[in-house]
Amino acid sequence: SINWARVVAQVVYYFTSAVAVGAPHRAVDFTVPTGNFGDIFAGYVAKRMGLPVRRLRVATNVNDILARTLATGIYEVREVHATASPSMDIQVSSNFERLLFEAGGRDAGTVRRL
Repeated sequence: SINWARVVAQVVYYFTSAVAVGAPHRAVDFTVPTGNFGDIFAGYVAKRMGLPVRRLRVATNVNDILARTLATGIYEVREVHATASPSMDIQVSSNFERLLFEAGGRDAGTVRRL
């Protein structure tokens, strides 16, 4: 979902999960299966809010546009392949643009030029 309210609601379980394994006294890692990047973006928001997140890892399937983009810096759309994890079977990660906006200093013009 690209709904901001859903992303905000997902932030809550990052805090809940992190506290369950020792935060705030130790940093935690999260590995998140992702398609549209909403859930992992919620982890980024939680980290920005002060949650001691050491690392956020994106888990993908054969439709690996996010892994390829993060590894190469090139957002190259390819054919979508049906898999056993249909929520990850995408090539346009709607919430990834939110991360680009943050990384670009919250400058929409910078994101547009990408």
